[in-house]
Amino acid sequence: MDETNHNPALFPTASVADNWAEPTLLDVVDHILNRGVVLHGSIVISLAGVDLVYLGVNAVLTSVETALKHINAESLKSK
Repeated sequence: MDETNHNPALFPTASVADNWAEPTLLDVVDHILNRGVVLHGSIVISLAGVDLVYLGVNAVLTSVETALKHINAESLKSK
């Protein structure tokens, strides 16, 4: 197959790929605090088919400012 027939959108050149930098830890933390993240999980420890321990986890990670925005928006909707 001839490489000149490739769609540049599907096969970006090195100069285009260099512009797509991986997000830093600061970018990820900033996004989590500004938008919020909900974590939900469960773990079951069993022995011989008998459930011994169940651990359920629900957590919301966000900034206080973002949480207050959502609380105020919900209170305005209910009025």
